[in-house]
Amino acid sequence: MKININEEIAAFMRERYAGYPPRIEIPLLSKHFKKNVHAIRAQIRNLVFPITIRHDEGGRQHVLLSDLIRYELTGEKQPQLETRHKPKPRNPLGLNGGARRRGAPTKSERIARKISTGAQE
Repeated sequence: MKININEEIAAFMRERYAGYPPRIEIPLLSKHFKKNVHAIRAQIRNLVFPITIRHDEGGRQHVLLSDLIRYELTGEKQPQLETRHKPKPRNPLGLNGGARRRGAPTKSERIARKISTGAQE
């Protein structure tokens, strides 16, 4: 009796992932990898998570079951898709310049104030 290794692997995978949905959310993925949700989200944010993360319309992240099985079989890191989130640029003065820095004005601020008020020296 000849045993086909591919059939054995397929049977093992079917048995192991029988209760998994086709789209796996991050909390279920954290139970699978035995890591907490925050650690997995940090890996996703830093683009070092080994499985391709997909985003649905609501902005929620999920992994396809086929990608998880492919990673389990091959062990290769999969490419990440472009994320829609872009970090906001830092504004030292806050929104619309509302927050002011403390202390004496700098030389450039003094010059800008003189120009804007039209003060003569």
